[in-house]
Amino acid sequence: MKRSYSIDFIKFIFAIAIAIGHAHYSESIISSGLIVNLFFVLSGYFLVNSFESEKYDNSWQYSFQRIKRIYPYYIFAFIVLFMYTNLCKKLDVVSLSKLFFKSLPEIFLVQNVGIFPGGINYPLWQLCTLIVVSHIMFSMLKWDKQFTINVICPIVAIGVYTYLSNVYDSGVPNDWGVEYKFLYVPLIRAAGSLAIGMFANYPIKRCLVWLENNKNKLLPITVSLLGMCAGVVFWLNRNSYSSIIPFLVVIISMLYTKSVYSRMFRARIFRKLDKLSLAIYLNHAFVINVYDKMSDVWLKSGYEKTNIMYLILLIIYSMIMLWLVDAVCFLIKKYIVVLFVE
Repeated sequence: MKRSYSIDFIKFIFAIAIAIGHAHYSESIISSGLIVNLFFVLSGYFLVNSFESEKYDNSWQYSFQRIKRIYPYYIFAFIVLFMYTNLCKKLDVVSLSKLFFKSLPEIFLVQNVGIFPGGINYPLWQLCTLIVVSHIMFSMLKWDKQFTINVICPIVAIGVYTYLSNVYDSGVPNDWGVEYKFLYVPLIRAAGSLAIGMFANYPIKRCLVWLENNKNKLLPITVSLLGMCAGVVFWLNRNSYSSIIPFLVVIISMLYTKSVYSRMFRARIFRKLDKLSLAIYLNHAFVINVYDKMSDVWLKSGYEKTNIMYLILLIIYSMIMLWLVDAVCFLIKKYIVVLFVE
């Protein structure tokens, strides 16, 4: 059976939503803060899958493989944005060196964990906190899987979301307004949402097993309609933490192999969406800067900034970036092989 890229499609839509939310060319249709939390929920679900696959002997191996997959694209995006924002300032070598060394935490993916409060490529705090917290959670699974999932994850999820909801006196997932936020807010956001995804892994899998084994011919249509209804409920509560619950139902309908959505996203055209969503997320801060400068010139001719033009530019650049990085990585590997053979 062909693989379904339905989850990759969700990631792609989420990456677009975050990119639009940070651009501010028009009112955002969904909270980018919520989208980031949902990314964490998905990561928590698949973290348990990775653990149960027994491909990784320890958390260090797991984290290394994740970093290995994203780092070439990550560092390329950092270098481009660093050069774009600093070289045009005509700084001397000493000043440029100071800025570079100040960015070392970002280069090593440890920004926003209490060491460095931000970064040149500011939206990428999510990646570093995801890697750090995933490493910790994977270690805890190795220590005691049942206790971690059934005891620690619910406690962490309830504690974090209770705090985030009350400290802002609201259920709206916009949690960047607290003093010294960089010291802990990114980490607890990642921990709380990862914990939800990890805890939901078992009931989601049990539900999927039951669905797959059930021979009722109307079940695929029923699950598809249920997923659609859950999507509507999610949309109506899209700026609230409570939207995570219908989102989990949507995930079930996407993962169910006989559902309309799972069948819809089996085409080969969707197979690159995972990498493209990563590229969009990595590069949208750079494209925003470029697009703003272009718009300043075009505004004199009556041109207005729009999300459509911004997204076209972002997707084209992201595709070019993927091609460039893959080509460079291929050449490096080829050169290393030749060097060792000789």
